[in-house]
Amino acid sequence: MGKNIFTCIAILYSSFFMPATGQEKQKKPIQTLIIDPGHGGMDPGARGTIASEANVALQVSLKLGDTISKAFPDIKLLYTRTSDILPGNKSSIDAALKYRANLANESGGDLFIAIHCNSAGSRPGGWYERRVVNKIPITKTYKKGKKTYKKTTYQYEYENVWVENKAKGTETYLWAVNKNDSKINSVTKNNESLISIMAGA
Repeated sequence: MGKNIFTCIAILYSSFFMPATGQEKQKKPIQTLIIDPGHGGMDPGARGTIASEANVALQVSLKLGDTISKAFPDIKLLYTRTSDILPGNKSSIDAALKYRANLANESGGDLFIAIHCNSAGSRPGGWYERRVVNKIPITKTYKKGKKTYKKTTYQYEYENVWVENKAKGTETYLWAVNKNDSKINSVTKNNESLISIMAGA
């Protein structure tokens, strides 16, 4: 399966960490941030030409965390994994998923960022495809009774043509806390400013 590795880093970064200007310093909207590199260990995710989704997601997550820690040293950063293992070094994918949720809840995290990579549905790099490369007209003469007429048909030439996989792009999904009262309440007890930011996203 082909894939392109892009994340929601830029959008989340600008939405939640943009410093205030022209105003007095306010309480930071994010105090504890959990970064979750998707997959890991026995769960490689989508596979590309030189790397797996799990590996790329991990490298992107570590770079994201490093950038945030330098720009906002007061924010507490937690990772669901920092090496090529299932989160929590669990023995099953299901247990790793539960570990992610428990880590987020027990740490009182204000924001959870999951980094994943999309599969484009085609071979990474590209693929060979049988295509028409030439159309040769063939005209034949037919006789019907005392009349003759001509009819043109075509002979097609085919070749296996290399098609480059040019799929690219990004996707960002936000948990719509403003759509559900229980979600709003769960976040409000930690930080009201986060609600106003996410409600306007």
